[in-house]
Amino acid sequence: MPGRRGGSDWAYTVTDDGWKLFRERLAKSADILKEARPLGVKDPHYWRVYQTIALGVGESKPLLEEMFKQGIALEPQYWSLYTARAWSLLPRWYGQPGEMEEFAEKATHIPGGPGPEVYARIVEMMNSAHKSLYAETKLQWPKAKEGFEAMLKKYPKSTQLMSIYAQLAARAGDTTTSRQIAGADWESPR
Repeated sequence: MPGRRGGSDWAYTVTDDGWKLFRERLAKSADILKEARPLGVKDPHYWRVYQTIALGVGESKPLLEEMFKQGIALEPQYWSLYTARAWSLLPRWYGQPGEMEEFAEKATHIPGGPGPEVYARIVEMMNSAHKSLYAETKLQWPKAKEGFEAMLKKYPKSTQLMSIYAQLAARAGDTTTSRQIAGADWESPR
């Protein structure tokens, strides 16, 4: 649509001029973030946004790692920093097969961090990137389940959390947990 701002169309529908504008705006955003850094950034969300922009402009893998470390140094509980780092470790970006999964496991042990919850958050995010999550990755349902259980203790009335948990349990073949979380009182079809 002419004059449309933003959008949700597929990447293959973007024109050459659209890609050029996108790259220019990403580069400008990266420059603004770099200029702000000497001001003594004290906000972990700065580092989260910077991770996204840096990935888009093709910054180096070591710089993305440094951004993650800077962010968690400010707020190790800020799980969005972890999911952004995991995303950058997919083979389509900077990772090797298994590297994202290795990061997910190590992230659960970062002092002061979210613990098992972060593994579940990474699994939740990766669900959108894979048709068959557990077949295409080395992510492990028992570890994700532990994280979802930890989140349910923190947010026992979150229907959104329960919905995601039930869906991912079903995708893992854990129909008992899926039914239990969904509150289903039915027999599975034969």
